[in-house]
Amino acid sequence: MNKNTASKFKAYYKSNIYKDALSCEKLRKKAIIVINTVPLIIALIVFFLLMLLFSSNGMNVLDISKIKNGRDDLLIALICLIFGSSIWGIVARGFFITYFKKKYNKKVQQTITTKVLKFVNLEAKDAAKERYYVWNLADSLKLLPHFTSLDCDNYIVGEYKGIKLKIYDLLLERRNSGQKQSITVFRGALVSFDNPNQQTTTIIINSNKSSSTGDVYSNEQYNDELEELQRKFLEKSANEPLKAAIELLKPENINEMRDAISKRIKEAPKDTLLCTLNKVNLEDPVFEKLYNVYSDDQIKARNFLTPALMNKIVNYVQTKKRELYFSYERDLINLKFNSKIDLFDVSFDKKPLNISNYTQVIDYIEKIFEDIDFILSLNN
Repeated sequence: MNKNTASKFKAYYKSNIYKDALSCEKLRKKAIIVINTVPLIIALIVFFLLMLLFSSNGMNVLDISKIKNGRDDLLIALICLIFGSSIWGIVARGFFITYFKKKYNKKVQQTITTKVLKFVNLEAKDAAKERYYVWNLADSLKLLPHFTSLDCDNYIVGEYKGIKLKIYDLLLERRNSGQKQSITVFRGALVSFDNPNQQTTTIIINSNKSSSTGDVYSNEQYNDELEELQRKFLEKSANEPLKAAIELLKPENINEMRDAISKRIKEAPKDTLLCTLNKVNLEDPVFEKLYNVYSDDQIKARNFLTPALMNKIVNYVQTKKRELYFSYERDLINLKFNSKIDLFDVSFDKKPLNISNYTQVIDYIEKIFEDIDFILSLNN
């Protein structure tokens, strides 16, 4: 964040956010006290109740001489006491963590997050109700890697210099056939904004490290694709009449999906998921060391990516010391912003009175704005 923005935000924080942060801090402290003490008290109560239960059955664990079978029964009794009380303590702790996390998260989002984003003329929206739409959007954009699971609870909407934009905070994971655990293929923001020039040619400027971004289409992904399409059919049919749902799940429809995927794999280039696009050879070793470029119109792509423009992109990336991957798709410009920061991360470990929690969000968005400015300058 530049000094001017930092100074303005500090003043904005004091006048607009500090009181809300103070209120959230009180809730956070209360939550920590409850989470750390109440489950322990419940565990102790359960412990003594179990002792009374054993005592009523003629077994006083405090007096070994009164236990008929000696040490074996004593050991069993102690195990029951410890495990019984511990389980109740763990359950109680889980309940209070879930309860306060939900309450704290809602309070922070409604007060602090809303005002932090207002500083940059943006607004947060709940993506949970639009999960199917967000999934389809991410799946349709060829800029993003192949994924089998998506996490996106919130997104940001607004305008920047008169251009409407949306920022989706995404976590994309993939699990291929035979794998026990998913691997993260993308963590960061997907930024979609209107293309002022209304360019309809699709141009993807992505990383040349296809194996790390998940763009390589292996035969093992066939089953993953099939399972995902079947899941989408089921999800779609859940909101339709029973007759339509049955129709979607008929064997011939499942076979049609399987055939569609098989055709997609056969027609896809061997090294990429971008099956409807062709790789653009630009004969610039410095640029091609950083990027792979795909387009549906080789001539227009080369006319756009002139040697001067490619040099401009390389200089920008080297100066800013961060990656820049973007695309022109469906009259939209899409920016893939890699980052480990969760824009909506609300944790009991982060004190809401710490202004650095919010300056990093403003800095994050400022960098996105810088990239948008640069991408728009390429059109001029």
